[in-house]
Amino acid sequence: LFRSSYHNSFKYVGNIIVKISDLEAWCKIDFSDYPGGQLYLNGESLENLVIPDNITEIKSRAFTNFSNISTVTIPENVSSIGYWTFVGCSNLTSVTVKREIPAEIDQSSFSNQDNITLYVPAGCKTAYGAADYWKEFKEIIEEDSSPTIVFADDKVKALCVANWDINGDGQLSEDS
Repeated sequence: LFRSSYHNSFKYVGNIIVKISDLEAWCKIDFSDYPGGQLYLNGESLENLVIPDNITEIKSRAFTNFSNISTVTIPENVSSIGYWTFVGCSNLTSVTVKREIPAEIDQSSFSNQDNITLYVPAGCKTAYGAADYWKEFKEIIEEDSSPTIVFADDKVKALCVANWDINGDGQLSEDS
């Protein structure tokens, strides 16, 4: 499957399991073949793929045919995604991008966009809806930019609201 030794951060095992220990290094490999199968990071099945924040480009075919990936989060620093990067990820249903300006992709960066929901930063739905290939996702949803407050219980919430309800609506809200 692999024509050369790409990096010592992964170990090829059989023809269906790929074990890696360095996701950052993996994202930087430009594959000539398709790794495929099941991807494991430090022994754990990589179902919810979160690309490291310091990655600026996801190389071609890095995640091709990894059927265990169901969600992908792409940080704001990623400005381009190579060809066939997520092709064949048959269980991929959700892609979250943190970048306000759509990253450069081509028609073969993803497959099955019509089955994948794309989550984008608040105020960016129009840009992604107009961008080539991003607009082909099943649905584009803007993420809510308001912070979510989770209280330990109703008594803690009542105490907080009593002291910091700035507009008298019985809820905590951001100071504008």
